[in-house]
This record gives sequence, C-alpha cells and structure tokens, in this order.
Amino acid sequence: MLFRGRDENGIWYEGFLSITKVRYGSVSPGFYISNAAGRPFAYAVQEETVSEFSGLYDRFDKKIFGGHVITVDSPGHRELVEFRRGSYGYFTKNKAFIPFVNNFSLEWNDRGRSLRVTVIGNRFDDPQLVPEWAFP
Repeated sequence: MLFRGRDENGIWYEGFLSITKVRYGSVSPGFYISNAAGRPFAYAVQEETVSEFSGLYDRFDKKIFGGHVITVDSPGHRELVEFRRGSYGYFTKNKAFIPFVNNFSLEWNDRGRSLRVTVIGNRFDDPQLVPEWAFP
C-alpha cells in the first residue's frame, strides 16, 4: 500500500509506511515514509498527516488520498475524502457517507480515474477548503 505524510517543515512524501514505537538504532520512535530506494525510515512525518492512497485518480491523474479535498463536477461542491466503513468516500451535508466503491455516478474508468472528480487541496495545507459538515 502507498501512503503519504507531511514532515514538520510542510513537505509531503509518498511511499511505504513504517511505524516504530521504540528506538531502532539511530531511528527515533515515530512514523516514517520510505524513499524511492526503499529505505524504510527515510522521512519522519507527522502521525496525524499520514493517509493511505485510495487507489483512485482525479480527472488530471492526481492520486486521491484520505484527507484530500475534492470537487465533484463544480468548484463549489467540495468534499473531504475519508476512509470509513471499509471504503474511501465522503460525507454529504446531511451526514450520509457516500463510498467511492460502486459509486457509478462518479464514472470511474477501468484505471480508477473519474472525469467528474478534481483534487483541490488537503485538510492540512488548505483547512479553509474543508466543508463544515466533513466531520460528523
């Protein structure tokens, strides 16, 4: 599985996730994202920013991770991507969870890409984009 996380300087990294609860040689306890060479403790990231790749892409082939803010069809319709009930999806204003899986209205193609979905930010770098109903 592919994960991403942000370090204390605001830099995002994608790779495999390693978690250590005890000191491991020169590695302090914490959350880490691997680098392209496969070094498991390459980047120390903030625990609260760690999210998993949903396996889906937006209209511009950008990977959709938990914590991303997306628009569906129009810029005014924003949703926060979350992992709930065993699936990635989002909450509507009436607090209904809409999973991406089998959501044919979003028209996912065989590569997991939807021409109706656009990633416009994330909850950590762009909190002003998060809809107020996103955390029921």
